[in-house]
Amino acid sequence: MVKRWAALFVCACLLVIAVSSKATIFDQDASGADADILRQLAPSLLQNGVDTVLGSALKFGISGRPRLAPLKGYHAEKRNWDEILPSSWALGFQQGMFGALVAFKSSKLMDKKADCDLAGNIDVDACAFVNGWLNADPNSRIFIAFTKMDLAVAAKVKKALEQNGYTVFMFLKAGQSTPWADESLVGEVFTQAAHRFVLDTANSRGSVGVALESKLCEFLLTPPPPLSRWAKLIKGGA
Repeated sequence: MVKRWAALFVCACLLVIAVSSKATIFDQDASGADADILRQLAPSLLQNGVDTVLGSALKFGISGRPRLAPLKGYHAEKRNWDEILPSSWALGFQQGMFGALVAFKSSKLMDKKADCDLAGNIDVDACAFVNGWLNADPNSRIFIAFTKMDLAVAAKVKKALEQNGYTVFMFLKAGQSTPWADESLVGEVFTQAAHRFVLDTANSRGSVGVALESKLCEFLLTPPPPLSRWAKLIKGGA
């Protein structure tokens, strides 16, 4: 009898674990290239405390756990973020309103070489990024937007991407962690990324996200920033 109850207990625990694991992937019937990438990343994201939405994040109420979801159709109020111009995202970055994770899988054949000046140490990381981006499989290029309040979550997603073989750069204006990542480079990366995602959190859906969305929409009639040296390199080599 004791063995039977023990066996039932073990089965119940396994069932709870299975249901719990499954529940971390939302909108599982979604299809497409973005959904395929997110399925691949889901186990590593789960290990780092981040859930995954394969389709529309807005189908589900916000929870205490952050989620990585497609940018397509996402909004905090009215305007879908994937429909906002790259130049608006660039200017929003310039004002420090959001950060971005930029990821890619490097090609084994480095057949493109940017004309980088490595005389100054500050340019070494920038040149590594440009060369990596130019030589990456275009379908592996990922852009992930996150609010400035979600930096700690972004660090977890960065770790999950790296566990899956991606080279990841975190673009931040505040703190100048990547001083070479200027607004025009962010706009160009946004344009070229095959997959655009967003960190779906209480911040991105709440007042922080509403303010970001509103500001990005204000930039629609603003001329795009001039292309910087690094933006020109990836624009010309893409």
